[in-house]
Amino acid sequence: MSRVAVSHLEAGLSQPSERTVALLAGLFHLEAHVLVADTNYPMAKAERLPLVVARYTEVELQMRLLDVDLAWCVEAPEPLRDRVIDTWDDRLGALIERSFDASERAALRERRRALRAP
Repeated sequence: MSRVAVSHLEAGLSQPSERTVALLAGLFHLEAHVLVADTNYPMAKAERLPLVVARYTEVELQMRLLDVDLAWCVEAPEPLRDRVIDTWDDRLGALIERSFDASERAALRERRRALRAP
């Protein structure tokens, strides 16, 4: 969103679209209806909001999948565990390159270092 668009929202000069509300709700880990509850958001727009929104970023999802894979391969034979670690090392590296958020990149780098730790 542009600064002008945010300023208009804050001043009550405009209302956010359903898409914007859904994206903001996901950012704050809320449902869209919860975000607009008890506000002056138009009822007609509120009725068109999705019931469920994506609440997590791609990085958060991938880190959770990494945790699941690592838990699974604790008992796996060493060659298989090494293959899982190599695959995740590559995936984390690609995520670092695609991420625009500095805190996510730092978290990914830390997970990548921890992945190789004994």
